[in-house]
Amino acid sequence: GDDAQALKLGKRAVALMERIQPSDPWQSAELLNTLGLVQMRLGDLAESRDYLERAIRIYHHSFPSEDSRRAEAEKTLRMVLKMQEKIEQLQH
Repeated sequence: GDDAQALKLGKRAVALMERIQPSDPWQSAELLNTLGLVQMRLGDLAESRDYLERAIRIYHHSFPSEDSRRAEAEKTLRMVLKMQEKIEQLQH
């Protein structure tokens, strides 16, 4: 589907981004945040969490605390953590 294709292309973009070290932190954070959202929709919460945490580190380092992108990424990460917690509870 579209999410699977987006994920494939996004992972290639991250690999390229990490090799060339772009000077624009916004692009890096947005790409990582988008991949986190796609992974969440595909049900891969561990990967989603990883991408979101990486995006949030960039947002924290490069943007003010009131930045809406930072707040949205943090909100999404909280949702992922809550979903992971519920899954763990159901497994025990």
